[in-house]
Amino acid sequence: MSEMENVDNEAVAQGGSYELIQRRLQGLGEDLTGQLKQLNDDRISLFGSTDMKVEARVRVRTEHNCVARDIAAIGELLLFGYNVFLGLKRNITVADVFSLHKLVDNNGELEMVDVPFAGSFLDDADFIRDFDELYTYYKKTFLAHVYRQGSKVFAVFQIGERLDDIRVFQWGISADGEVRYIDNRGERNIKQPENFDFEWQKVSREQQETGKHPHYNLFDTLFVEAINGSLTLKVENNTEDGQGIYSEEVDDAHQSLDDAEIHYAKVGELILLKIKPYREQQTRHLIFNCKTQEVLRQDAIEHACVQLPEDHGIIFPGGYYLQSGENKSFDDSAEDLQLHRVVKSPNGEDFLYIFYEPNEGQYALFGYNLITRTLQNPIYGHGQSLANNGRAVVFNAESEPSRIHAMQIWQTPFCSEEYASEQPTESGLFGKIGNPELVRGISDLYGVVKLINVKTPSVHHFNDLVKESAQLLDKYHWLTDPQLSALSELIKQVINTSELVLDEFEKVASIKAASDQVMLEASQKQEEIIKRCEKASFDSAEGYVQGLTDLAAFKGELISHKDLKYIDLTQIETMEAELEALTLTLSQATADFLQKDQALKPYQDKIEQLEKDIASSESITALKPIRAAIDEQVQGLELLNHTMLSLNIEDSRQRTRILEDISTVFSQINRVKASADLAAKNVGSEEARAEFGARFKLLGQSVTSALNASDTPQACDQQLSTLLIQLEELESQFSDYDEFYQEILAKRDEIYDNFEQHKQQLMDAQQRRCLNLKTAADRILEGINRRSQDFNDVNKLNSYFAADPMMAKLRQLTEQLRDLDDNVRADDIDAQLKNAKEQGIRALRDKTDIYSADGSLVKIGEHQFSVNRQKLELTLLPREQAMVLHISGTDYFEPLAPEFFAGTEHLWQQELISESSEVYRGEYLAASILFEAEAKGSTGIGTLLNAAKENTLTELVRKAAEPRYQEGYDKGVHDADASLILTELLTLRESVGLLAYAAAERRLAWVYMATKLNDQARQQLVSRCHNLYLMEQTFGSSELRAQLSNELAQALTALTAEQNWLACDSGLAADYLINEFADGKQQYVLREAAQSLVNQLQNQLKHKSLEQQLQSALAGCSSLEQKMKLHLAWLTSFAGHQGVDADQELILEGASLMTLTEQLKFYDSSANTSGTVKGLLGQHGRIKERVLAFNYQEFIARLRNFANEQVPAFTRFHQMKQQILTEQRQRLRLQEFKPGALSSFVRNKLINDVYFPIIGTNLAKQIGAAGNNKRSDLMGLLLMISPPGYGKTTLIEYVASKLGMTFVKVNCPSIGHEQLSLDPAQANNSTARSEVEKINLAFEMGNNVMLYLDDIQHTNPEFLQKFISLCDGSRRVDGVWNGESKTYDMRGKKFAVVMAGNPYTESGEAFTIPDMLANRADIYNLGDTLSGREHEFSLSFIENSLTSNSYIAPLATRDMDDLYQLVKMADGEPLPITELKHGYSQAEVNEIIAVIQRIRKIQQTVLKANEQYIASAAQDDKYRVEPPFKLQGSYRNMNKMAEKVVPVMTDEELELLIADHYRGEAQTLTVGAEENLLKLAELRETLTDEQEQRWQQIKNDYVRHQNLGSGDDPLASIASQISLLQQGLGQIGSALEQPKSDGLDQISQSLSALTSQLNGQKTEAGNNAELEKTLAIFSEKMEAFLTPLVTTLQNNQALDSALVETLKTLEVKPGQPVRSATSEIQKISRELVQDRENSSDELIQD
Repeated sequence: MSEMENVDNEAVAQGGSYELIQRRLQGLGEDLTGQLKQLNDDRISLFGSTDMKVEARVRVRTEHNCVARDIAAIGELLLFGYNVFLGLKRNITVADVFSLHKLVDNNGELEMVDVPFAGSFLDDADFIRDFDELYTYYKKTFLAHVYRQGSKVFAVFQIGERLDDIRVFQWGISADGEVRYIDNRGERNIKQPENFDFEWQKVSREQQETGKHPHYNLFDTLFVEAINGSLTLKVENNTEDGQGIYSEEVDDAHQSLDDAEIHYAKVGELILLKIKPYREQQTRHLIFNCKTQEVLRQDAIEHACVQLPEDHGIIFPGGYYLQSGENKSFDDSAEDLQLHRVVKSPNGEDFLYIFYEPNEGQYALFGYNLITRTLQNPIYGHGQSLANNGRAVVFNAESEPSRIHAMQIWQTPFCSEEYASEQPTESGLFGKIGNPELVRGISDLYGVVKLINVKTPSVHHFNDLVKESAQLLDKYHWLTDPQLSALSELIKQVINTSELVLDEFEKVASIKAASDQVMLEASQKQEEIIKRCEKASFDSAEGYVQGLTDLAAFKGELISHKDLKYIDLTQIETMEAELEALTLTLSQATADFLQKDQALKPYQDKIEQLEKDIASSESITALKPIRAAIDEQVQGLELLNHTMLSLNIEDSRQRTRILEDISTVFSQINRVKASADLAAKNVGSEEARAEFGARFKLLGQSVTSALNASDTPQACDQQLSTLLIQLEELESQFSDYDEFYQEILAKRDEIYDNFEQHKQQLMDAQQRRCLNLKTAADRILEGINRRSQDFNDVNKLNSYFAADPMMAKLRQLTEQLRDLDDNVRADDIDAQLKNAKEQGIRALRDKTDIYSADGSLVKIGEHQFSVNRQKLELTLLPREQAMVLHISGTDYFEPLAPEFFAGTEHLWQQELISESSEVYRGEYLAASILFEAEAKGSTGIGTLLNAAKENTLTELVRKAAEPRYQEGYDKGVHDADASLILTELLTLRESVGLLAYAAAERRLAWVYMATKLNDQARQQLVSRCHNLYLMEQTFGSSELRAQLSNELAQALTALTAEQNWLACDSGLAADYLINEFADGKQQYVLREAAQSLVNQLQNQLKHKSLEQQLQSALAGCSSLEQKMKLHLAWLTSFAGHQGVDADQELILEGASLMTLTEQLKFYDSSANTSGTVKGLLGQHGRIKERVLAFNYQEFIARLRNFANEQVPAFTRFHQMKQQILTEQRQRLRLQEFKPGALSSFVRNKLINDVYFPIIGTNLAKQIGAAGNNKRSDLMGLLLMISPPGYGKTTLIEYVASKLGMTFVKVNCPSIGHEQLSLDPAQANNSTARSEVEKINLAFEMGNNVMLYLDDIQHTNPEFLQKFISLCDGSRRVDGVWNGESKTYDMRGKKFAVVMAGNPYTESGEAFTIPDMLANRADIYNLGDTLSGREHEFSLSFIENSLTSNSYIAPLATRDMDDLYQLVKMADGEPLPITELKHGYSQAEVNEIIAVIQRIRKIQQTVLKANEQYIASAAQDDKYRVEPPFKLQGSYRNMNKMAEKVVPVMTDEELELLIADHYRGEAQTLTVGAEENLLKLAELRETLTDEQEQRWQQIKNDYVRHQNLGSGDDPLASIASQISLLQQGLGQIGSALEQPKSDGLDQISQSLSALTSQLNGQKTEAGNNAELEKTLAIFSEKMEAFLTPLVTTLQNNQALDSALVETLKTLEVKPGQPVRSATSEIQKISRELVQDRENSSDELIQD
């Protein structure tokens, strides 16, 4: 290959030369097509042309039931042949086989009339004799064929079973048309045309090329072999490689090169092959195109194949193949057709190829047009005849005998030479050239056009284009005629441009080579993957998982390959099927392997090794590779887990076991990770501390892991979707069980509630089954939509949609919905999934086309901008010792009133409900389990003790932790720590006895017993408690306990209400009393240490002689509370002074003893209440060196206080946050500010090439482009003006979405003209206030905001002036927020202002933009076209109307190249439908073209209306010479009309459609409906004479009214009229002064004629009419000038003086010719001066 052919695709994309030259060449092709169309139209108008079409349908009646066989035209007669079945009748007559007919024109209707035999050639005696003998001697005789050949007519009768058993009757036709019977031996005179007009050649040994893969060499161009099991065609003489451009399998894989029978023939640039492999019965026929190097299997050329005229290609029964590679086949063709006849039209434009099948007697007629190079759809029939005038009769015989035979009469161009010679000849240039010569020339010229329009050009293509274009000028000398100079000049330009493009063609040609290489590499890659995976003999889980991952990834690659041009889609589908089968096999093998006991042993071994490595590590450096290895293990487990989700395992027990094993390994690896984190912390590095809420690795295994992994809203949604898959799986499995269904619903609600704490949303999952399935599907789709927007590679995107488990689950949901007959929701899910993929592809295309590689930059026009990836969300966060509302990505910070969160400051930094600075979450989990067990009584505690003894406490804690997602427990870490803590608590609880109750609860019970009960009541209570104990010991649990407990609790609660200092858990205090009195003794327990502390204090007081002082102080106390506080103070002071280790619980016990020692009897207990837990994995301030030390009583008190106070407070705090956020979201309406382009929005050429450069340049000034060239002086405004319906808002919202900017859209019609201020309080209605608040909110957000004011023509210009300072260099603007005036400084901030409007206001007046604002704006009119972009602009109207019309709507979802090709075809360019990428039938193409042609006419009107609307809007009123034009020509107008177009609509109906549409549009105008409709008619050139007169009158009146002014200043109006009068008279004088002007003479003659007429002299009627017309016009003009002047003077005499002074200033311009000394104006002026005091009536009379 040459160096040029090795240029890669990147060079094609970067080099613009090819596109530029190709565009130029396409333009030349369009111009050439137009010239050729005009030339062909001129030729047709001169010589005429006839299309093949059905002219009429007639019926022929026969005497008997018969089967029609054939028909032949003989002069004006039609010989109709048939076979009759007469039953018992023995003799067959001529009338039973033949009949004569004639076509007669009866008042425009063709009729078939019978012609009698008498006197005809069928009445010949010899013929009748021979006919009778034939049917007498041959009983099986039947008529087979009737046709005319030259000057003879043949009737072929079949007399035997073989085809050659025939008897042929023949007649001769003389020159004068007489038909004479010859004989019945015409077999030897039949001349059948050759079925092949070329010779087949058999390959020889001389053509063999030997080697590893030998082949036959054909013309050094094509190389053929049929060995090694395949028939292969190659284009390279390479015997070392068996790969070629085409290959087919053969039956015998062991045949040699000589075994196959190979014949070939070269026809132009085509090589035809006839190959019969060894031991095969069927011969294969192939067509190889030397130009395109493509091979087509076409067995239809077996029976017949002839060349098309002018070496265009070949034709065969059922289709054709052109030299250019264009081909077509008709599936409904009959078999065994043979060439019967070729007919050429006299003008050489059309050829008719007639094929005949002798068995069934069927004809196939193929019409080929030399100019368009197309083959018409074939006409099939059992009989056909062609008359001299070109009229053809065709019929199809019925399968059953019938008396009525339907026939079609066709109009064709195939008349006889004699008939054509009788037509009149033409003169002139075309007459000299001749019609046949013109046809050949036009055909060759269209061939050049086709070469120009070839979509896959090559060096051969452009060489042919240059060669054929140059040959045209040499071959057709008449092209150099001056009359055709434009055509010859275009040909020369084509030659020059084609030579330029030769240097660029390789860039396009390389696409196919790249696609082939991709397919080859894909095949090789698949072979490697299959070799690795199909045996499924991996020795580890990683091998199986990696195999499945490779298969899924390769599936995505194959899907992306489908989008490549020229890719073999069939091969890809085959490969996909193989991959799917292999995936199923490998999936089951994976499941079988994973259920083995040793399947996960490598993971466990690795975990053990990691534990050893951690234990031996002494530095952070040594721990780094260990932690990396841990992460690697986690990733491997995640991949294994993800794979299990996608496996289709029927046995749920097998799946459950595998998942449990994986969960166990996950728990172990979490423990190892926690150990590594602790080890890192222990060696002194803060880097070892694990980030709180780290990414969780267990997708689908537990909600706990999913919440930890949801560190972003997007991750939260994705994890929620993954969890819902498992939840829906449970629902689908247990949907038949109601008891399970309710639990699943509760689980769903719990998951939603906890996940929405991350996203502040609330979802309701309480629905019936169909709604549940739909809700789950919607959730999955939501995650899919977000996920599909994040891909950066099409392979990953396709792999995601092909292999992700969420997709499989979604399909299951749709099937379940269909099973429930809910097809509406199922279809909706399918549609949303399809749309998600399409949007993902569009987003990916955007990333590829306009985004940088990492997605941080987006290119709009020539500028790049940074992209904000933060989602627009409202959050609450602490800032500067206050809670503030913050909008993400902006500068919006709004402090809340302090009272909202007063007293919750301690919760602001608490991240979990289960943990604070005082409580470790493991402690809380253990304590909550203990408290729940104590609430159940001895049964609950017994369950915990049994679990501790049986070593199942860890499992019990793990299960208890699983549903508590919001508390943030890491599996394997916090549940393990809680298990250790709970074990220690249970041990201490058993040993401490009643000391398990906190000192506060015991103190409440003591005070109650001491102060509220007398001795008798105390004894009664003790007896009741003792009896309860005995009852429970004997009979088990008793209801009496609950009654007694409630009774005591109520009493204790009442006491705490009286004495607030005793507040604690009354229920626990009641339980303490019941248990304390169980032994029947009235005594109370306290710790021995408390008694000891009191004794030490008393000894010290005694030693210090302070007893008396203490007693005096106690005597001064008025209440028990004061005494208690005094004792607490003494004990606290003593313990601190002496250094005694006494906690608060101990001091409280001692104080209670000292206070109540006289009323109650206490006994001490030496039980140890301190505990220590070692080996903890979690991290907290209370844990030192993995050890937690605590006092049982202090622990219980602290945890009860946390559970009863802190946890509810935390819940209320977050509920308050959620409530405030919900209210503030509603107030701020943030959802309205999230930009999102329409799902139907697609970037097209107009947007990329025209609109993006405009917008990008402006935004670079407003927000600054990325990079070093970013401007520091940000300023400016983007102002877009256009009529409604051009997509201004859609376009800007799309840009905002790509930039990630907050899109604040302000609806200016809601603001109105009355609003002048940016203060919402000054708005006159709620909607205006709402929109103004939006503007101020945009100012308040400040950064990353695009403020878009839509329809600004509906506001007051003074209101818009408020934005002037914002758009200049100062970037400041005054606003009002929350009732306070503020000045916002936007300097350096990413804040853009965009305005859009209509040139007219709602009242119809032109809208004026403040000049100072316009000076700061870049103003663009989207309704106008930029120079050089007219084609893109006009084409966009058709592109936008596709979905509006049902006939062309499918084009919107297909390759847009089809649309462009069809538009060209609709415009008259002769393109074959084979160039269309979608498989359209001819009928579909015709229908689409018909619709596009009609839409094209609508487009012309819309474009004219648009152009006039823009021009009118840009014109100042004072310079207008006609009323303003306000009818629009927008996309909306186009779509409204396009939706009503149907293919059969006539031109008149189309005109009515356009007229009706704009008539309706005109009625919506405030004023001026009539003049706008008349102006539109003028633009469309459809004005009638009456309408033209009316339009001219309207324009004249408009100008006159314009000149009169508004009428507010009469003096100015009078002066204006007189000035116009002077100007008009001056122009008349100038015209009369011109040389050779006979104007005065004509006026003089007219006046003389008028005088003569008045004196009674007669003049000719013609002169009178001319004079009358002249005077009428003069009178009308003078009246138009003078009437306003006189009217004004009549109504206002006070103006006389001022008027006279004004008139004095009127002077004739210097150099202006004057015919008299005093002009009429000067005369009027003098008279007004003289008669200033006269009345106005006298002035008028004068």
